[in-house]
Amino acid sequence: IKNIELTVITSAPGKDFCIRNGLKAEYIITTKEKIFNNVIYTYIRRIIYAVKKINKIKSADIVYSTSDALPDVLPAFLLSKKINKPLIGNIFHLIPFSRPISFITQKLSLALFKIKNAVCFVDNENLMKDLTLNGFNKKNLILRYPGINYSFIQKWSEIISFMVSSKKK
Repeated sequence: IKNIELTVITSAPGKDFCIRNGLKAEYIITTKEKIFNNVIYTYIRRIIYAVKKINKIKSADIVYSTSDALPDVLPAFLLSKKINKPLIGNIFHLIPFSRPISFITQKLSLALFKIKNAVCFVDNENLMKDLTLNGFNKKNLILRYPGINYSFIQKWSEIISFMVSSKKK
């Protein structure tokens, strides 16, 4: 996306990943772990740090959550509410009940997406159908197959650039 100022809230390994892949942004770091041992503990720390750090952000045009994991969604939801801007997210699959902690945290994330009336990218038609059956507005679900779709990126890049330039006038 050209001519867009990005602020990314992520962990230190997330920042390294973004930079290695050429994402130019301002980074707000949540945690600095080098080894990902205890997932629950790490996620709780990331949520706490991210929620504290969203106070640094005073404005944005959109808020984007890269996944439906609670450490991504909860801070994005709170920031979106704070600055009264749209929330956009990604949902890749529904977690089965056999993974209770992940299942419950995903349910919380999905509820936050619904509360904020978020636009969500999904990667298959079955997921779109399941989410619609679970109360998502079908108009807010955008089917985007995995992989790189350059025409899709160009289309959204132009829309976001237009939205940002319209706001500055």
